[in-house]
Amino acid sequence: MDITRDEIRRSFSRAARGYDLHSGVQSSVAARLAGLITSLHTPAHACAGAGPDGIRGDGSTPAPSPARILDAGCGTGELAALQGDAFPGSLVCGADISGEMASIISEKKTGVRPLVADLSALPFGDNAFELVASNMTLQWIPDLDSALAETRRVLAPGGTIAVTTLGPGTFGELGGCLKAAGYDRPTPAASFAPADRVITAFEASGLRVIYSGGECLTWTYADMWDLLRTVRGVGAVPATGAGGPGPGTLRRAARVYDERHSVPGGVSATYEVITVAARNDL
Repeated sequence: MDITRDEIRRSFSRAARGYDLHSGVQSSVAARLAGLITSLHTPAHACAGAGPDGIRGDGSTPAPSPARILDAGCGTGELAALQGDAFPGSLVCGADISGEMASIISEKKTGVRPLVADLSALPFGDNAFELVASNMTLQWIPDLDSALAETRRVLAPGGTIAVTTLGPGTFGELGGCLKAAGYDRPTPAASFAPADRVITAFEASGLRVIYSGGECLTWTYADMWDLLRTVRGVGAVPATGAGGPGPGTLRRAARVYDERHSVPGGVSATYEVITVAARNDL
């Protein structure tokens, strides 16, 4: 995906003030991820076999409750706040590339400590956290391998990393309708890393994968325009790509979208959500 860090920073900074008005999918996925994290740290939940939402595990022993937690790519801090609730007394830090997002966290006064940081160059010493969590962020990282290597560096021995990221099936409906309207360039989502690539990157960084799973969430929007407004509202790069289709092409695509993907209440859009949890065995 040919998107620079500065473009990502600017896009999310512009959206910070209105982010929570558009982040229904992000909130839903954050709640699911929080449930998985709890199961990885609570002895009452069996880690062998099927985990939350059908995710499969390797039978690993639950880890002790983390004292130090990092939400990497925290946005306005929803997942970080959930971790603070789940693990009372823990130190919870939220790192985001956007200073405006960090400002929103400070205003919420949830106890999360925000800071501005690039996930590929975290301002922490080695072994700084027992838990690193990240919700729907890794798909925007230009260098997945370096980000995971940096995450492992700050993860204490025995610590856990649990993430969700979006896969290339995200917004497949939009890509198909744009193509039908005569626009042949792929959407940015089409270049998101697939599940096997994400898992391979985890393993290459030296982390031991203990859970992995994927699901396609279907969300309803009033129409294609509503979908595009929502994507813009959470700060994601344009769903159609920078320098994308013109107004006429978009109007044709919107008509095709209505014809192909109408559901009660509007039209459907798919989010391919990949979930991975791993341990640092060093």
